[in-house]
Amino acid sequence: MFFVYQVVTPSGQLINQHAEAKSIDMLREELVHRGFEVISIDIDLRATLGAMFRSNEIKQRVMVELFSHLKGMLELGLNVTTAIATVRESVEDKVTTDVLARVQDLTDKGFSLSEAFRTTGAFPQLVIVSIEAAERSNRLEHVFGDLADHYRRLGELAATAKKAATYPLIALSVVSGVLLMMLLMVVPQLRSILPPELPWPTRLLLFMSDAAMVAWWVPFVLIAGVIAGVKRITPAQKAKIWESFYKLPYLGKIGLSLELSAVFTNLAMLNGGGIPLLDTLRLAAGGASSEFVRQKLTMCYDRAKQGGKLTEAFRDPLFPPVVHGALAHGEATGRFDKQFSGVATFLRDRTMTQIAFLSTFIEPFVILIGGGMLLFMAMAIFMPIYGQIQGKR
Repeated sequence: MFFVYQVVTPSGQLINQHAEAKSIDMLREELVHRGFEVISIDIDLRATLGAMFRSNEIKQRVMVELFSHLKGMLELGLNVTTAIATVRESVEDKVTTDVLARVQDLTDKGFSLSEAFRTTGAFPQLVIVSIEAAERSNRLEHVFGDLADHYRRLGELAATAKKAATYPLIALSVVSGVLLMMLLMVVPQLRSILPPELPWPTRLLLFMSDAAMVAWWVPFVLIAGVIAGVKRITPAQKAKIWESFYKLPYLGKIGLSLELSAVFTNLAMLNGGGIPLLDTLRLAAGGASSEFVRQKLTMCYDRAKQGGKLTEAFRDPLFPPVVHGALAHGEATGRFDKQFSGVATFLRDRTMTQIAFLSTFIEPFVILIGGGMLLFMAMAIFMPIYGQIQGKR
């Protein structure tokens, strides 16, 4: 959702700004954390309704190109404003071009780069806080390179997962479409030529055909119901759903490794960019896509905030043993960014291996399922016909 807010800055300046957030409470918490005194926060209905019909988010592959270009421009000695203008002319994505135009306009008006990025509402929180920390430490060039590498690795991981899932989904969709067409169009035409005494596969096929003719709309209603139900479930219920998913024998482990890999990559990015450890944990928890993992990270943040050791905070069974060992070494050396990065690399490599291993079994399994469905239909159709031919002899 989009909001318009009025705040007083630490210097006493009254400003009005727009921002995107999941809720008013989360936006208020973020503004207070940044040292602002909140006067009012209201929903920006126009922006919120407009976002329902257009995408204002920059895709990951475009962000790789964007931050790589920005890093290159800074390495050539250009200032940030000139670099943004140059990159804007070279990027072909329309959304990115519009966003960069707004960033350029805001920086020209005196906004900091992080404030300009935040105001557009097109960038994840990770990007904004990383740039904010880089501005304080004068490390923009380094952070742009880290962001490009971060989104490149995420893209490679997502591409591997999509590649493993594409063939099974296409194959199952084709087989399901053929089965539905047979049930709705072919099987009813065969009913008149079938004998009175039918084998059980044929009776089952006729029952499935009758059910499909009467209740073809049920799957669509179920999908609509699931979508409506997802919007109504509470965070606690979402956490339970994610927890149940992670307990699945193999698919759950892959999903958990994917999520934890992204979490520790974010931790490495934020802490390596100069953000304090406690703030790093808080921001990483807010950026987790899984409600269950978000709650676990929030618990880790609360324990660390109370003065506990980070190794004890991450001793939860959700996190693999390598996390505890890496963080223990980080506490001994005082450097957590390298440990977070090492854990993220380990989890990413393990996920790649798990996906590759799973994909070797998916294709034969899908072929077996599809072939079994077609074999069942062939048996159900031809068994009574063959029985009639044998009876006439």
